[in-house]
Amino acid sequence: MSKFHRRKYTKIFLDTVESDIEYCGEIDKLNILNTKPEDLHKINTNHVAMFKYLYENHESVVMIFCLPINSDKETSTSKSVAERVMMIIKDAEICFTCLDFNTSQSDSGFIYLKMIKKYDDLTIKLMKEKQKEDDKLMKEEKKNKEEEK
Repeated sequence: MSKFHRRKYTKIFLDTVESDIEYCGEIDKLNILNTKPEDLHKINTNHVAMFKYLYENHESVVMIFCLPINSDKETSTSKSVAERVMMIIKDAEICFTCLDFNTSQSDSGFIYLKMIKKYDDLTIKLMKEKQKEDDKLMKEEKKNKEEEK
């Protein structure tokens, strides 16, 4: 997972925690198609939306990813779709350490992947610290590249 994607996941997650964007329904009824365009984000070729959610009586964030299943027969094999789903789960686990729930379903040429991450004040503090650390490293890398030119 690139630093850019980790920063993007973290930023969306932290923005969600600090926002009033909430989902109060059943997890299996969450549908990304009902999401406001301003609540959708794009990471690689996938769309993601995040909402505050109460999961097992804990403050949580529910994430829903929408992965297109390509119509091209060569690139839409079951293996490549499964690999893409596993890559998103792996990236999320790298970014959030662990997930508390995940499920997937396919419909109309898309895979919908839903994940839940519980959080508390310590989790948020650690994520913000890691984000600051990544920002600092990225600035240093950018500075070094400019000096090389």
